[in-house]
Amino acid sequence: MQSLSITEVEVAPIRPRDGLLAFCSVLLGEQLFIGGIAVHSAPPPRHYRLTYPARTLPTGQQIRFVYPITRALGDMIEQAVIQKYGGVLNLLLTNENPSRSGPVSPAT
Repeated sequence: MQSLSITEVEVAPIRPRDGLLAFCSVLLGEQLFIGGIAVHSAPPPRHYRLTYPARTLPTGQQIRFVYPITRALGDMIEQAVIQKYGGVLNLLLTNENPSRSGPVSPAT
């Protein structure tokens, strides 16, 4: 088996609510799709955090069914998502204000 690589990232920004900024999906090695990942704001220095899909049982217990096992994979997914999220924000801000030039930091 080859090492995992992120071959695609999709980000759908939403109107921010209670720290939730966007939903995203990643494709790992052209073989595994993971959707329903939420992008939340977080305090510096991270600025963002990801939460993975979970189900809540009638008892209130949450069952996480998709999440990275290793810190390295979690960091790789987070970096790819944040980079894509920043690009989407830049595109949205540029389209809203065509006179604006240059990149916008996603941490602002």
